[in-house]
Amino acid sequence: MHSSAWQPARHLHTDIERRAAHTPHSVIVFAFAFDSLVWVRHPLRGWELPGGKVEPGETPEQAAHREAWEEAGLKLEHLAWLAEYTIVLPTGTEGFKWVYTADVYDVAARPQGSEIVDVWIPRPAINPADVKTCETVSPVMKDDMFSNLFPIARQRWLERRRANVPH
Repeated sequence: MHSSAWQPARHLHTDIERRAAHTPHSVIVFAFAFDSLVWVRHPLRGWELPGGKVEPGETPEQAAHREAWEEAGLKLEHLAWLAEYTIVLPTGTEGFKWVYTADVYDVAARPQGSEIVDVWIPRPAINPADVKTCETVSPVMKDDMFSNLFPIARQRWLERRRANVPH
């Protein structure tokens, strides 16, 4: 989808309302590595988080793992559903995107044929306020989804990290 076809997310639902979740068209992953998010650069849209369509016969969780691998060479653990939101599909109809958090436990080269042209793990972590104004960030990231969910995703990552630190 070209940026001119993009429309902002609507109807963001967090996991408090998980029972009302719809079957997703696509997924996106807040994948944490080295105290930061992994970003991927799509040649048309710009920098965004790993994600994409759920293929026929695939669970949303399988799609999240596959997309992270295909786009950034990431192997994920602790994949957890965070939210869903309404998107407008290229056909003009509404669909749903599920948002996940995950930890990266391994990174390899992207598979040949990946549509992604670069992978970036910014240090320090990118400021959510900068996402909306940065020209090189994909329009897909400039709606309220990222600014609302990044603090929650980061907090969950910090809690997992603290829980796994030996005392």
